[in-house]
Amino acid sequence: MNTRGWSTWLTGLLLALLLAGGAGATDKIKTVKGSEDNPISPQDESFSFSSEEGDFRVRWPSGCSQVKTRSRQVDDDAQEQPVIVYCDRNGEKGEGCSVTALFNISGGGSPEMVMDRMMKVLGGFGASITNQKPLRKEFEGGFVVEGLDVLASPSSGAGQVWVRGLLVGGDIYLLSAWDQAGEVAHDPEYIAFFESFQPGAE
Repeated sequence: MNTRGWSTWLTGLLLALLLAGGAGATDKIKTVKGSEDNPISPQDESFSFSSEEGDFRVRWPSGCSQVKTRSRQVDDDAQEQPVIVYCDRNGEKGEGCSVTALFNISGGGSPEMVMDRMMKVLGGFGASITNQKPLRKEFEGGFVVEGLDVLASPSSGAGQVWVRGLLVGGDIYLLSAWDQAGEVAHDPEYIAFFESFQPGAE
């Protein structure tokens, strides 16, 4: 198959989400690596992770020995502020997962905006929806959030992407996972990634 889209989509998505709309913004990249002294992200097992910038907690799958955070520091309080935290699993561009948080949305987020951003993610893959379903999640503290799960595949070749969109108050969270084998929805570690997500950093 032609894997070019799968290997380059993430860069395009980052640029689209982080650089659109507003001058005076700067990007910051923070990389977290595991080591003997600081075993934050062991290569051979999944691990819990808290993002202060993205204000969430999640369990990353094994193979995510390098987790990167890219945020946009805006000078204008009226500008949307996106944060994306992501990893290429086992260092491969064709497999990985990400959490994108969109804060400071003018007028607050809406279900229509969640769907629009999800379609932009799928557009980065050149993927078409194969299955979608609404979901209702109850998080810690008893608050309930509604959202949408989408599975999609590229128009040609193998592969699968899973995108979950959530509207949390006025903010939007997009969880994504992708691979070229087409097994994302059946991978227990990706399932745990989606189910472990919790708004609010520790």
